Amino acid sequence: MNDLQTSIWSELKTGKSVDNFRRGVQKNYVANLFATMKEAEEGTNIMGILFGVPEENLPITTNSDLGSYVGFYLQNLRQDILKAIPSVTDKDTKEHYKYIANQIKSRLDSRFDYSAKGLQ
Repeated sequence: MNDLQTSIWSELKTGKSVDNFRRGVQKNYVANLFATMKEAEEGTNIMGILFGVPEENLPITTNSDLGSYVGFYLQNLRQDILKAIPSVTDKDTKEHYKYIANQIKSRLDSRFDYSAKGLQ
């Protein structure tokens, strides 16, 4: 996943502005990670079901670490985004980064109640 992140989020390291197409790619990347988390937690495999893969051939994701791994991966991505924001000069890129960071935080907060566990 780190190679994929390096490619999709290359602007975090280079400081370049993110064009409209790449902003869409980055938003879809995060949305797909949340979909993966949801499928892992619920034990569903939507893509397999849509394409008619027999149930016995679907990957088993329940009781796996996939959901928690993706959750912590998203937390780390959010931290990388937050670190990059102060040095961004392009207004659209800065707003995009803020939006993605807020999306990750709010969606993770709705899944995990960190405050109740003292894990903020």
